Amino acid sequence: MTIPPNVKYQDLFLSLQTKAREGNKGLWGLETESKNEENTLSVTEYIGNKSTKKFHLPGCSSANDMKDSNKVYFSSREEAIEAGYIPCKRCHP
Repeated sequence: MTIPPNVKYQDLFLSLQTKAREGNKGLWGLETESKNEENTLSVTEYIGNKSTKKFHLPGCSSANDMKDSNKVYFSSREEAIEAGYIPCKRCHP
């Protein structure tokens, strides 16, 4: 991020950002994964809590504090809702 008057490296930062995004590097290369029943990797969009029946974004502090034994993984918001889970009021998935 550049903020005037400190823009000396703005063009360099922009070109490096573009290169990283196109190459799926850094934060553009991050994926949250879980194992599904066939033991292959799938992208996890939401994490549900078996106890509270709420679902969260992977980076939500409520999801991070959750016991692993209570975690349920969903690949879509619709899947979580169809399973009877409600959205977290903290992360608003």
